[in-house]
Amino acid sequence: MVKTDNAPILELRDVTFKYAAQKEPTLKKLNLKIHAGELVVIAGASGSGKSTLGRLISGLIPEAYPGDLTGDLLINGQVVNGQSIFERSQAIGTVLQDTNAQFVGLSVAEDVAFALENDGVATDPMHAAVLEWLERLDLGQRMNLAPQFLSGGQKQRTAMAGVLIDESPILLLDEPLASLDQQSGSDMLDLLDRLREERGLTIILIEHRLTQVLQHNLDQLVILDAGQIQSNTDALTAVQTNCLPAYGLAEPLYIRLLKRAGIDLDETQQLLLPEQVTAPHLAEKLASTIADFPTLPTDNFGEPILTVEHLSYGYGPAEPLFKDVNFHLDAGEIVALVGKNGSGKSTLINILTGFITDKKMNGDLRLHNQDLSKLSIKERADVIGYVIQDPNLMLTQSSVYDEVALGLRLRGYEEADIETTVTDLLKTAGLYPMRNWPIDSLSFGQKKRLSIIAILALRLEILILDEPTAGQDAYHAQKLIAFILKLKREYELTILVVTHDMGLMCTIADRSVVLVDGEIIANGTPAAILADQDVVTAGNLQATTVHTLLQRFDLVADTRVFRALTGQEAHNES
Repeated sequence: MVKTDNAPILELRDVTFKYAAQKEPTLKKLNLKIHAGELVVIAGASGSGKSTLGRLISGLIPEAYPGDLTGDLLINGQVVNGQSIFERSQAIGTVLQDTNAQFVGLSVAEDVAFALENDGVATDPMHAAVLEWLERLDLGQRMNLAPQFLSGGQKQRTAMAGVLIDESPILLLDEPLASLDQQSGSDMLDLLDRLREERGLTIILIEHRLTQVLQHNLDQLVILDAGQIQSNTDALTAVQTNCLPAYGLAEPLYIRLLKRAGIDLDETQQLLLPEQVTAPHLAEKLASTIADFPTLPTDNFGEPILTVEHLSYGYGPAEPLFKDVNFHLDAGEIVALVGKNGSGKSTLINILTGFITDKKMNGDLRLHNQDLSKLSIKERADVIGYVIQDPNLMLTQSSVYDEVALGLRLRGYEEADIETTVTDLLKTAGLYPMRNWPIDSLSFGQKKRLSIIAILALRLEILILDEPTAGQDAYHAQKLIAFILKLKREYELTILVVTHDMGLMCTIADRSVVLVDGEIIANGTPAAILADQDVVTAGNLQATTVHTLLQRFDLVADTRVFRALTGQEAHNES
């Protein structure tokens, strides 16, 4: 419950901000009060102003991002508009969305210790604090590695440890769940709950993945749209009043299922907990609704286009990673590669694309029956397109249009054909109005979509997508899924999706491969994978809210259900 009996620890009064390079303000007349010990979630579609608000609160605006700021930001009743980033960090610890930009140490332990070293903390207590936070965030075995060798989720937790160790009273996290597997995300939220309880920490989350967050005891859900606060309410009210989809946010899929089944959300009990929600005639209505969902056509896939047999590899003799890995991709199928953070998913992709080559690597890897080890990165790239997790490392052009057109121009396409293809892709990704914008003006989510369509424009045989929906709002994530399914259907594109998003896996994948600690422990349909509790536990996968709800009534949550709930029924046509 929102606290009103004490002064706010952080307050915005009529805050308006306009970047120096833009004509219109990004934030407009924001008023917000946050009290000590609260969990506040700031949400909104891509481009709504969330990241700008985070920069303002952290102190990056206006020091690192110049512009015109009016109104006041107060911490403990004191106006702090003119504070430096360093001064602001004494009160607010910030974990950036791009964790690579936050690392300063040569190892994980050094990076976590950095703040205490700056504060002149003695060696023994500093070492004790570092070890404590490394163990809390399951990083003890990685303490001597350079941050650059960590998985996306491990980087996120390292950045968190480096901030939490300084014990600032306010913690600001920008998209903290984006790179975490489902179970690690739940563990992270549980940790934040404990920090609030034990230390009275005030936590501000800027987050797209609301399904998990809504099940925690949040005090304020602040929804931005067009730079303004459109809603500030609690989780239950937000779900019952339909305001999440109204502002382009992902509504929990089990809520969509309840609505499709004709359940009156005002008549439910425990609505925010799919394992406990009850309503009159719930089981009968769910069974009837699922029975009416369209059936899926049977896919006839081609011969294996990519095969991996007996792959063994490690970063050194004392650190083996892969142990006799075997899997294949059939022509025209979508395969989800899933598993807990640090299991080797990113390394496996780097081996397939040629970014990692090592004479000590053992195994038989073949692309169209060609020995993959004999092919250069360029030769592999003629067949395999790879969209990495961080779009900032992929984008090279000055404008949005030129970025999508670049690959086609390098391949000698006619400019008229390029314009048609680029225009269609930009419209699909919701970026056509920004076609002439400089890329630096885009939000992270917009950059992510841009990096994906720049690769999709090339129409290669195999497309590898690393966390494609991370940082995406609900509207554009659904459009992206629809576009990927269209490519598969019309061009028989083979797609490998690396993801922690179980909803995405269940919606898009024909088959799932679970990689855990360098070994493939399961290979089957998404429904079969999530029905095996041993696999779910070992892979940190966590069943979706739809699975949790339907399993209570012995109902199956298969791809057909997820396609229907995510508006993909049109793709069920043969």
